[in-house]
Amino acid sequence: MRATIRASVREAEEAAWASPSGRPHRSATSIRASTGALPALDNLDMLLSLPVLVPRAGSETQTVRWREMTIEDHEARIGMLRRPMGATLDAMKRHQWSIQEIRRYGVSCLGEIDAAVLKDDMAKHPWKDVSIL
Repeated sequence: MRATIRASVREAEEAAWASPSGRPHRSATSIRASTGALPALDNLDMLLSLPVLVPRAGSETQTVRWREMTIEDHEARIGMLRRPMGATLDAMKRHQWSIQEIRRYGVSCLGEIDAAVLKDDMAKHPWKDVSIL
């Protein structure tokens, strides 16, 4: 899975370096390995030199050094990061709702609760309304 994702990122990076849209090419001067932690935020020189994949209209992405990112670039990157985070939060809420149901009925798993009861409980208090904090 990681290799597939990385291959996809490499393709996007190659497309960005080629600048197929005809926009002026902005290039990064350093590349960070795909493993390990990001530099500390107090290492400004390192942070500003980081290349960042920025989504563009359609399926296009462009690699931009942090120091060259515009407000639009930062907003696009935030949107890109928010998508998987939202899915993770939804999954966490489903698990939290399941825990609440198991405790409510004093059972060891959801399979021990009648499906009609679970459907009724979900209709009254859907898992999306469950707080994970």
